[in-house]
Amino acid sequence: IILAAVTAAALAVLFNSAFLRWLDRNLFARFNAWRLVCVARQWMASCLEYRQHPLLLLEAFALSIAVQAARVLIFYVVALGFDLHAPLMYYAIFIPLIMVLIMLPISLNGIGVREVSFVGFFAMAGMPESGAFVVSFTVSVLTTLTTALGGIIYMFDRNPARNPSAEG
Repeated sequence: IILAAVTAAALAVLFNSAFLRWLDRNLFARFNAWRLVCVARQWMASCLEYRQHPLLLLEAFALSIAVQAARVLIFYVVALGFDLHAPLMYYAIFIPLIMVLIMLPISLNGIGVREVSFVGFFAMAGMPESGAFVVSFTVSVLTTLTTALGGIIYMFDRNPARNPSAEG
């Protein structure tokens, strides 16, 4: 909820024209020769294109919330399958944080980071460390197997979806 509130506030600031003009005049103009400033201006221009499509932005945000909720429920159900009980609220708080941690470029596909983070967070919630590791590892294996299955199906698909923009 806090992350959603921060995101909403950031979007409100980002799409505020007065703030963007101030940022361009006072910050970007001073460091115009820096490559980072050029990249930041391009990024801002790309973000501002979404102003013309607010429903698309809202839809993407809703889908991302749904994916996170599904991810939380998957971890919760796997833990229940191993007869490990922790309140669902802990999962709703910890799982998004763990997902942010595994995105850090410090390991291959977040392996190890996911398990250590899960054990650390859920040990604070009273879950045995061995049980927390088993839940995290099981979800990791299940995710790998299901995505591999999708990759195999895609690899042998004789009629893949065509890109309409690529057709002349």
